[in-house]
Amino acid sequence: MKKKQVNSRFVNFTLEDGILIGEYMKGLEATLEIAKECVKARIEFTQGNSYPALADIRYITSATKEARDYFSKDENIGVTAGAMLVNSAFSTLLGNFYLKITFKKNAIPTKLFSNKASAINWLRQFKQEDSEIELEATDIQPEIKK
Repeated sequence: MKKKQVNSRFVNFTLEDGILIGEYMKGLEATLEIAKECVKARIEFTQGNSYPALADIRYITSATKEARDYFSKDENIGVTAGAMLVNSAFSTLLGNFYLKITFKKNAIPTKLFSNKASAINWLRQFKQEDSEIELEATDIQPEIKK
């Protein structure tokens, strides 16, 4: 099993067996600036390649409308399918908002899960056999303009 990882201030990305996993920081209050930095870090980490992705949004405590809009519009770049891991009323609400927007746009297959293993199992069907690339473990420290 190949595993590569990158840590940023707001989300940790792991590429494991051809599936991208993004674990958002506990207590994250997502603003538009943070959403942009998270997407930028993901695109840099994947080096422009596309993967099925699991977004662990269980610990996001709030997200501005602008952040939600940005994630639903720009989060799909480089993502072939999306699973969202939820465990609270807020993360389920955030996930359902995303699903409404992406399905309305006829975008990528997306589904909510409360179990990580089930989410990864569902994402396996969207893996591309040669999508595993050599990525180096690195730390990304994006700057937030205030």
